[in-house]
Amino acid sequence: MDYLILGLPLSRWLVLAFGVAIIIVILRQLPSQFTEKHIKIFLLAPTVVWIVGMVIFPLLYALYISFLNKGAGITTSFAGLSNYTRLFKDYKFWASVRFTALFVAIAVTVELGLGFLLALLVNEEIRGKKLFRLMFLLPLFTPPVALGFLAFTMVYESGPLNALLSLFGVGPLAWTADPAVAPFTIILLDIWEWTPFCFLVILAGLQLVPEDLIEAAYMDTKSSFQVFRHVTFPFVRPAFLTAMMLRLIEALKLFDVPYALTYGGPGLATESYSILTYKTALKHFTLGRGAALAFLFLIAILILFSVLFRISRFSQVYE
Repeated sequence: MDYLILGLPLSRWLVLAFGVAIIIVILRQLPSQFTEKHIKIFLLAPTVVWIVGMVIFPLLYALYISFLNKGAGITTSFAGLSNYTRLFKDYKFWASVRFTALFVAIAVTVELGLGFLLALLVNEEIRGKKLFRLMFLLPLFTPPVALGFLAFTMVYESGPLNALLSLFGVGPLAWTADPAVAPFTIILLDIWEWTPFCFLVILAGLQLVPEDLIEAAYMDTKSSFQVFRHVTFPFVRPAFLTAMMLRLIEALKLFDVPYALTYGGPGLATESYSILTYKTALKHFTLGRGAALAFLFLIAILILFSVLFRISRFSQVYE
């Protein structure tokens, strides 16, 4: 019986050590000119092999599958562009696009706005600043699936949120069962979870603003808005854009919370694009159409971020 070291059997560690020893011996026997010229290629080779094997090959294979009728119980045949054209006629596809777009537009905008305001507040000299910072960051460390189940206990019919609403004479809401309410339940949960991330990134940008520069700006003008516009925001802009880009990426990939909380329901009310892709490929086993969904998403993401990068053009404070 092998002993386990860091989760791996001792025999594997011995094989690994033996392989490393052989590589070292071979390198020591090589001429110094060869070693200096090719050592970088030798060290980069495992990374290149990993990228080709785990990223490029699966990507190309998925692209190939997207042009096939392929799935469980289906005779594999060439489909051409039919997997793509059928998607544009599928009401489930458009429902997932609408929900994902609504989610991204509201959640990311509110998270950036709240994160900015909270960062401005905590950046000031106020009492209990460390306590506020800790409280703001707590949701960030909650696992998404755990967040979904925690939210379920909060929004249950007899849960604390409906109990709170009843104090104001408001009837219980079907937070996850009403198609008109469920999307906004998911949005509110995401805002609670990810506003701390925007707050943290923007706060880091605010703390880079030199105090003497702000004091000098206030000597020239008494307007806080002008100081913010011409001094503070140019320093914070790179951090703000970084937070926006990262949140857009995560929001567009929305999967875990609605999957754990509503499974994309009721109906299609909270079925995000990622959930639709997962169900199509791995639940219904229509791999060709699932691959087509994934590639349409990839193309849309590339177009969106190429436009955003052209518009934003991450600039440095000093030119």
